[in-house]
Amino acid sequence: MMLFTVLICVTLLIILVFGQQQEVTYKMWEEQVVGTFVGNVARDSHISTQYSHSEFQKLQYSIPPTVSKLNIDGKTSTIRTAEIIDREKICDRFHEGDTCSLNFDVSVFRVNSDGGFTLLRIIKVKIVIEDINDNPPVFPSNMTTLDVPENMEVGQVLTMSAAIDADTGINNTVQRYRLKDGMGVFEIHNIPNSGGRSSDFGIRIVKKLDRETRAFYQLTVIAEDGGFPRLSGSVDIFVKVTDVNDNAPQFLKTLFDAVVPEDKLLGSTLLTLQAKDADEGENARLTYSFSSLTSSKVTDCLAISDSTGDIYLVKSLDYEKDKSFKFAVTVTDNGTPAKSTQTSVQIWIQDVNDNAPQIDITLPSPYVKESVGVGNYIAHVSLSDADSSENSQITCSITNDHFMLQKFSDSDSIYTVMVRSHIDYEKSRTELVNISCHDGGQPPLYNSSAFTVHVQDINDNAPVFTRSRYQANIREDNHVGQFVSQVQAIDPDEGDNGNVTYSLSRNPDNKFQINPLSGVIKAVQVLDHEEKAIYELVVVAKDKGSIPISSSVTVTILIGDVNDNPPQFIKPYFEMSVQENKPMHVSCGHVAAVDPDTDLDNHLRYKFSTNVTYSDTFAIDPITGNIYTLSSLDRELRDSYNLEVMVFDESEPSFYDIAIVTVTVTDDNDNAPKILFPTDYNNTFQFIFTLPPGKLLLGVECEDVDAGENGSVRFSIIRGNDKDLFFINAVSGELVVARRMNMHDAGSYRLVILARDSGQHYLESLRDINVIILPANGTASYLQEEESRANIAIVIALICITSVLAIAVLITICIIRRIDRERKQHSNVKSEEENIYKQQVVPNTPGTSPARGSYENEIEKLKRKIRKDMSFAEDDDVDSSELTNKTSFSTFRTATSDCDQRNLS
Repeated sequence: MMLFTVLICVTLLIILVFGQQQEVTYKMWEEQVVGTFVGNVARDSHISTQYSHSEFQKLQYSIPPTVSKLNIDGKTSTIRTAEIIDREKICDRFHEGDTCSLNFDVSVFRVNSDGGFTLLRIIKVKIVIEDINDNPPVFPSNMTTLDVPENMEVGQVLTMSAAIDADTGINNTVQRYRLKDGMGVFEIHNIPNSGGRSSDFGIRIVKKLDRETRAFYQLTVIAEDGGFPRLSGSVDIFVKVTDVNDNAPQFLKTLFDAVVPEDKLLGSTLLTLQAKDADEGENARLTYSFSSLTSSKVTDCLAISDSTGDIYLVKSLDYEKDKSFKFAVTVTDNGTPAKSTQTSVQIWIQDVNDNAPQIDITLPSPYVKESVGVGNYIAHVSLSDADSSENSQITCSITNDHFMLQKFSDSDSIYTVMVRSHIDYEKSRTELVNISCHDGGQPPLYNSSAFTVHVQDINDNAPVFTRSRYQANIREDNHVGQFVSQVQAIDPDEGDNGNVTYSLSRNPDNKFQINPLSGVIKAVQVLDHEEKAIYELVVVAKDKGSIPISSSVTVTILIGDVNDNPPQFIKPYFEMSVQENKPMHVSCGHVAAVDPDTDLDNHLRYKFSTNVTYSDTFAIDPITGNIYTLSSLDRELRDSYNLEVMVFDESEPSFYDIAIVTVTVTDDNDNAPKILFPTDYNNTFQFIFTLPPGKLLLGVECEDVDAGENGSVRFSIIRGNDKDLFFINAVSGELVVARRMNMHDAGSYRLVILARDSGQHYLESLRDINVIILPANGTASYLQEEESRANIAIVIALICITSVLAIAVLITICIIRRIDRERKQHSNVKSEEENIYKQQVVPNTPGTSPARGSYENEIEKLKRKIRKDMSFAEDDDVDSSELTNKTSFSTFRTATSDCDQRNLS
């Protein structure tokens, strides 16, 4: 069947290509079923040859939404019918040779990687709608009446209103008329047109009429077209035979014309037709009317006065629709039978600027991603203005700052809408683009058209926390699962791009957890302030985009303290010191304690326990723990104190701890050495001169209650020892014989003994000692000395008288005897020196080392002096021993006892 067969005659007309525009023409029959293939634009325009295969596969196609009767496949560019196309509805009635077509643009564009579009070219498509014979001929009326005078001559043709066929073409329009039954009086008269077809007809009289014989005839005329199948229409004609009217009216001109501006006011007379009739009376009264073949376009806009022949405007003219009207007017007299004549009328319509620019917008897609780059193609705009010359010159502007208009190639009627600046979905989800245009007329006419661009979101925003840092507090006696804090991050993106989940990227000891949807942070363990007082969590907020974006924030959690730990001294025992004699309120030191509970309501206080008995001597600062004196201390009275100190917190319940503090009183050199012996009343001593060097005479007893160097006493003889007879041990205070004495040394000596401590600011004491050196037991010792000298003289005399022989023997005996004596004396002297040295050297104790060297030097000097004296006094030693009943001075104790026996006091 023809209705189900796609009869498409594709004529590819690649005319002149300006810039990037091409034109493709198709032909198709009307009344085809929906989905009928029309053509493939890409193939028929040969654009596939201008791109590589891969680039060609990326091309997309679109047509304006106003072309509702057709669809185009955006991928393949195939055009198909969207509805049944009726040529007569689209194109109304056309003059012979006119074509009926659909004209539109096909946009060829490419989708960019960022979601934008690039317009590559515009292909103009013209689809010619071919007519089929789907409309029968139709007469203006189903019935008509003719008044025919009886004297109408045989062969005269009665003019009739022709049938109208909405179809076009040679075969689809009226081809001929036929009379169903002329009864031998009438026959059809086909009036051929320029194509040989019969568009008009008349009824020819073939037999003389006689009103008196028959006054009425009923005829049927059938009009047939030339289509297949052939269609026809009929009209009933009633012929009434009347009396004669023998003059037809005549127009003054064969053609009436006028130029009328399209903005002519309604009711205005455009043209007046004039005709005359040579008859009189009713036969000369004329009536004007449009020809039955006059198009409805004319009769819709124009009307004619049947009495005056004035043609006037009943509907506004439109130059853009009709440039002119050409039609026939019939003038008919009122005679019987009536006679009529036709004339031609031409109305030229003059253009005025009465048409605003027309804007046709084509979008490849109303959706654009916010990532679309600047310069991407969004839509193209086709402009038209039905006016002419300056009235059709169009200027356009765009109102949205995100977009701009650009001419497409060199065309003045096609613009592209391009992206001018970045589009942000978060600022506006839709962009209204308004295009405003005006023509060049005076005054100009304006028009505008708008379209909406729906911005599609991309994941270009990271979640943003409502705070730059969070801080929360929770007590250490929390329960598991207790609420701590809640964070919130906002992502302005849409859908999954804006859906935020939360996680912890830093969670010390896994003490906390976060709800991934709500951002609520909870404690999952019991917290201990003393274990850790501050936790630093890092919360990460991440969206659910295909490439997720995240941000983080620090949450500081402060663990509130409760009083669950007692304070503790940093050590159980504290040692402090303070110097004696200091004024009151001198700091001895301070105690320190720690409390794992650190909140302000748990601060520590110090005090002495009730066991402390020295509260009048010491005090303690309750806040700092500083211990200070309440009075001046005396080390000599008490050198140390033991204090019991308590530290406690002030919370409920209260905890405490105890420590022992030992305060040592350090010495101040506030006591001078006190010489206990000799005293001021017992200070005279007698000794015989025969005492050997190193012999202890007496011991100076002294005490210094100070400690350390302040109590370390040194002795010296500062006066009365001009002969250097005496030596005092600087450490022990023992006074000994310094050298060998003789009778000439006998006498009384007043020695001044100095006792000085070793303090930095030393103190000292003096004691006078009277030492009397006696000759050996008074006069007896003197005679003994004289007798000893006489014996020596006798010996010398005997030796001189002895003979020469005896001298040798004596010399030998003396030599031997002297050697023995020297050996013996040398041994005794050495023994005594060792004893003197041992007694004189005091053990090295703290505070005495500085004087030891000087003391040893004094001992060495004394030893040398003793040896010198001993080498010249062997006999004197023997005699002295007899006087003292002693053989040596081996100990100081013996000498001291002897001195005590001779103490005159």
